[in-house]
Amino acid sequence: MAGSCFETLEAESLFVDEAHRGKGHGRRLLRYAEEKGKAAGLKHVLLNTYEFQAPGFYQKEGYRQLFQIEKAFGEYGQYFFWKDL
Repeated sequence: MAGSCFETLEAESLFVDEAHRGKGHGRRLLRYAEEKGKAAGLKHVLLNTYEFQAPGFYQKEGYRQLFQIEKAFGEYGQYFFWKDL
């Protein structure tokens, strides 16, 4: 799920079922969203994820961590990432 505001694609969620992880599906979904955003004239992507999800995945995909909130969701941190398209 995603939306846009001020030339920025705001990705709310990207989910790949555990049975399908590690097969490149997440990377393809992310690239598809980036390509669609770029085609629509967007210049950036802003997304967030939780510590138990995939912060390392986004870093590998070229996202820069802006900040994190410690214990945002129970004991888990929340991470915010940015990427220029």
